[in-house]
Amino acid sequence: MDNAEDINKYKEKNPTAKILGKTECQRCGACCYIKPCIIPPTRMKIVANFLKVSVNEMINKYMVINYRKNNKGEKVYFVIWANENQQHLVGKLLSSKDTWIKGQCIHYDSEKRECKIFEVLTEESIGNKCWEDDQELDIFSGWKVGDIDQFDLEFFKEDDD
Repeated sequence: MDNAEDINKYKEKNPTAKILGKTECQRCGACCYIKPCIIPPTRMKIVANFLKVSVNEMINKYMVINYRKNNKGEKVYFVIWANENQQHLVGKLLSSKDTWIKGQCIHYDSEKRECKIFEVLTEESIGNKCWEDDQELDIFSGWKVGDIDQFDLEFFKEDDD
């Protein structure tokens, strides 16, 4: 099953506000399935405190590391919540194939239809409004080249790239 089919199958089981013709969040979890929240580096400590762990413990227990190239061709690393199918990769840099593994965010409770950490997320993290056709959110805007250096992550000690 390709990525688009997988997403459509999820939305059939969990209709979004747009599908239902609504203009408010239906707590369907589609955004948590399709696009994980990226916590800006300035909010990492706040979220870690909420989870009662250090920032590095939070990264190694709940998050995966990814990167994209900016318009200068520089790698901008950022951390995102792992999804249910990436839990074996927490604290690690995702390979290109692992980046596209789909699954529900580990903080989304499907039974209660809610995010367990919603109260400490920012508008940037939770600003998805699926009912707005032109809604585009740059979820990477919080991270800049070198921001990840403030965290003591093992993969940088091995990364020669």
